[in-house]
Amino acid sequence: MPHGNQEIQEVLDLETASDFEIKHFPTLEALGDNKFKVTVGKDITHPQTEEHLIDEINLFVNGRLAAEKKLEPGQEQVAEFEVQVLAGDQLYALADCNLHGVFKSHVLKA
Repeated sequence: MPHGNQEIQEVLDLETASDFEIKHFPTLEALGDNKFKVTVGKDITHPQTEEHLIDEINLFVNGRLAAEKKLEPGQEQVAEFEVQVLAGDQLYALADCNLHGVFKSHVLKA
């Protein structure tokens, strides 16, 4: 879990966010049936090169790590997870950029 001693960056308002923030922002979507999708840089693509990439996407349920996906250079910065959730559970995703740190999605309620 990469964020142990790194500051977690949050983008509170996507309408006023910079291009830098948007390309690092993990968008968390519910797909139904306990399935969730995280897309980093949904509107502005983040590079996936050896030198600069999103190397990990983590999904948290009620503050606990529920699933993770490691990414390699050239891989699309998207992760789909299937995790058991209950009504009212709070989910969020973290995306780790090897150069710019960890970015947090908005919280999603199950």
